[in-house]
Amino acid sequence: MNCQKCHEIVEPGAAFCGNCGYPVQTPLVTSDPVPTNAAQPGQVGQPNEAANPNNQLPAPAPSAPAAVGVPGPSTVPNYALATPNQHVGETPALLAVIFGVIGIAGAGFLIPVIGLVFGIAGLCMGTVSRRKARRKLAIVGLIIASLAIVAGLAALVWNLEHDKSSNQNTQTGQNNTSSKATSKLATPCYSFNLVDTYNVSNSSGSCDTTVFNGQSFSTSTNVYKVVATKSGTTDPGTFTALAKQAIDADVHDNLPGFTVTTQGPSSFAGSLSYTVYASNKSQNTAVVETGVLHQTVNGYNVFDVLHAINGSSINLQTLEAQWQWK
Repeated sequence: MNCQKCHEIVEPGAAFCGNCGYPVQTPLVTSDPVPTNAAQPGQVGQPNEAANPNNQLPAPAPSAPAAVGVPGPSTVPNYALATPNQHVGETPALLAVIFGVIGIAGAGFLIPVIGLVFGIAGLCMGTVSRRKARRKLAIVGLIIASLAIVAGLAALVWNLEHDKSSNQNTQTGQNNTSSKATSKLATPCYSFNLVDTYNVSNSSGSCDTTVFNGQSFSTSTNVYKVVATKSGTTDPGTFTALAKQAIDADVHDNLPGFTVTTQGPSSFAGSLSYTVYASNKSQNTAVVETGVLHQTVNGYNVFDVLHAINGSSINLQTLEAQWQWK
């Protein structure tokens, strides 16, 4: 017998075509019609009531046993059963797993956008295929995609903290950038030209600066440091008293062994200042520190400028000559 759709040979007794799954229509078996001219009792060739007084039907003849391996009328081969939905949802579920793996790998390389994008895509694919035939594979994809999202968020947090730490290190002078002798250092509050080769530490947008000629600030022989602050006073007399008190305390607390040689009101780059000179003869080191009162567009109005050098002679004239306020 052949299939009515693809015309391939169909196994005897199959309910569906093993090739295309089309239902096989089997012919209905009908019993022989009963003749209308049934013989009356007593007629020749027909049993009469005397021969069959109880009117019993003859017992059916036993049927021959089915041959081994040959399917019976009610047996359907497994390959002939049509399963048209067995692959539904397989592709989205597989994509959910793949996207999740890619997202985890990207987050592992500290690229948060890969972890988040592929994790969300895998989560969507897994959700679409969760109620399909490939439910288990979809659940695995959902788990992996969720891990990719978590890993992406972790990578994002790490990058933010790392950038924050880098900015803090720059502000404290731990990261140094080299500057040429004629390069110009510019901040939102001031700018000046460097007349020698120095290492400069200044973060973008900050008015604090550290300049030194060695590998580090503490091992250098010629250093500058500028710290900008906002003070509530603009009165010259009040500022002078506060600047003297602050600089004396700074020398006493941060420069042990130094002796103040000269101090008093002065000017720096056209602005009122209070300057203190100190030295340490045993270390052959001299320091000059001045507090400057000057209002900038950024709101800073007090600048502490320090210059230290190995030697006995020191001043701020070279820096002042190159200084420009903003």
